[in-house]
Amino acid sequence: MFAYFHFRRKKSKKTNALFCAVVVLAGMGAAALIWQIAHKPFPDPVPDSYAVIPSRLASLRVDFGDGVRREFRGEVVPNMNVLEALTYATAAGNLHLAYVPEKTGVRVSAINGKKSAKENTWTFYVNGKKGEDPAVYVVEPGDMIDWKYE
Repeated sequence: MFAYFHFRRKKSKKTNALFCAVVVLAGMGAAALIWQIAHKPFPDPVPDSYAVIPSRLASLRVDFGDGVRREFRGEVVPNMNVLEALTYATAAGNLHLAYVPEKTGVRVSAINGKKSAKENTWTFYVNGKKGEDPAVYVVEPGDMIDWKYE
C-alpha cells in the first residue's frame, strides 16, 4: 500500500504580501503596455515623397462615331507626340492602326477597320481644341486626347 502525504508549508504574511504585490505590479505593467499600444498613433499611409509627385498621366479616347468608344490612360513619355500616344493605345487595346505620311504631316487613315473617306475622317482634339498634325503636337501630363471619326 501506498501512503499519500501532503505536506503543507505554512506561509507567512510576508510571503502572501510579496505575492500580492508581484501580481498587482504585473497587472499594472500589462495594462500600461496595452494602453500604449491602443493609443499609439498610426503612421501616415502615404509617405510625403508620394504626395508631391505630380501626375504624369494623359488620357486618350477613340470615338468610332457609331456609339462605340474606347478609353485609355497612360504615362506620358518625354517628347511623345499624339501619333505615338495613339500607337501605344491601339497596341494596348489590340486595335489596328494605319496612317499615311503626307506633305502637310501625318494623316490617320484607319483605326480598327474604320477608314477615312470623303464624308468621314479621323480627327484629333487635345483638351477640346482641334489639332492639325498628330506627329507634331507633344503630349503633356494631364492632356485629354480625343480621336473622333467625323
